[in-house]
Amino acid sequence: MATTPSLKNIIFIFADQWRGTPDISQCLTPSLDKLKNQGINFRNAISGCSQCSPYRGSLLTGLYPLSHGVLVNDSTLSPRHNSIAEAFKSNGYKTAYIGKWHVYGSPSGGFDHRNSPIPSQYRLGFDYWQGNECNHNYNQSPYYLNNHTTQQTWDGYDAFAQTKMARKLIKKFSSKSQPFLLMLSWGPPHDPYHTAPDKFKDLYKEIDIKIPENVPEEHQEKAHNQLRGYYSHISALDRCLKIIMKCLKRSALEKNTLVVVTSDHGDMLFSQGLTRKLYPFEESVRIPFVLRDPDLQHQAGTTCDAPIDAPDVMPTLLGLANLKQSSHTEGRNWAPVIRGEETLSDTDVGLLNAAVCSGPLQLYGMKAYRGVRTMRHTYVRNEQGPWLLFDNYNDPYQKDNLIQSSNNANGLLTDLDDLLHQKLKVTGDRFQTSHQIIEQFRLSEHVKKTGLGSSVCWKSPWN
Repeated sequence: MATTPSLKNIIFIFADQWRGTPDISQCLTPSLDKLKNQGINFRNAISGCSQCSPYRGSLLTGLYPLSHGVLVNDSTLSPRHNSIAEAFKSNGYKTAYIGKWHVYGSPSGGFDHRNSPIPSQYRLGFDYWQGNECNHNYNQSPYYLNNHTTQQTWDGYDAFAQTKMARKLIKKFSSKSQPFLLMLSWGPPHDPYHTAPDKFKDLYKEIDIKIPENVPEEHQEKAHNQLRGYYSHISALDRCLKIIMKCLKRSALEKNTLVVVTSDHGDMLFSQGLTRKLYPFEESVRIPFVLRDPDLQHQAGTTCDAPIDAPDVMPTLLGLANLKQSSHTEGRNWAPVIRGEETLSDTDVGLLNAAVCSGPLQLYGMKAYRGVRTMRHTYVRNEQGPWLLFDNYNDPYQKDNLIQSSNNANGLLTDLDDLLHQKLKVTGDRFQTSHQIIEQFRLSEHVKKTGLGSSVCWKSPWN
């Protein structure tokens, strides 16, 4: 028996490191394509702080990283914050979380707790919790169930097993007419890229993969090999999505369940000559975000330009479910824009923020930064001043940094700088130096352990 129409079920599915750049159109994703045709595609969705733990901290609390304190990977999200699980539970929902967690952290950084059981208070109020802090061995992947401290292993490729567990929960909630929030967190397509099931790797054996034009020539062979595996993981996840959507239909929940498919951040994969994430470039910050809301069937197959980011997810889902908003969030409720009740303005921008120089930024000799991504431009300042300015319409691969060009669009730079400072003021970000923030949040040991090797000074390949 389906749940009553008054309370809408929510299924929020997010992958790890699935970017939303144009090259992804080469992926074979029939289930996601179908969902786009049934729902709304957010073509400016971003991961403002594009790293695993900071994104998850924002997703779970509706706060920006400087407020929830998870500024680098493997730092701890305090259980004192109000969570998305608690917000939905207060409205009569059952809540469940399955998959990668990555906000329990370690007191001194590093990987100490990545395969440890997570105490209940650090699971932020979910009624059902089945997952692990962080592990990318997808074919030998550990998990813990609720309060049990015995480590178990997912059967086979973990995303399939996690999805089947989600299917089981959906059926259980349906049988009890219980409204629910289910969050499903997949580990792929994060590297290692060669570990997708063979049947999905075989899909790309004969496909001529086109390398994005912002991959320098000396990196193209490596990018080609990695993209083949990356796309294979994505196609495997698409099969997982098919399992969820088929379950909703068979459980008669299609007409009362909102579904989101997205990712925590992207992956450079040698675009701009870079690897990994945490940069303000499109391959790192642009993520897929597809939403199917049964109340918005008249918008099936449309797009939305709202720059939705992780802190916005909780207030937006509460808004679309017609529930009371939490008073503790900083993100924006985009529901009125999504429903067409409000229109976007030029001041509606996404905030790009890496307040601490760690991990990938250290590796390539970059500095901490803040920036804005508008519907057209990307503008970024680091601790030394204006750093990057791109026209993403005319330069979608971000090869022409207008700050360095002869006609550096001074008026545009000034306008975007004003927008950035307005955004920082609203979020209470004083743009302190990375060193000051590391001292304030006591992250020195964490930052030391995010090192990825000897630093290489990055320079744009297109100067």
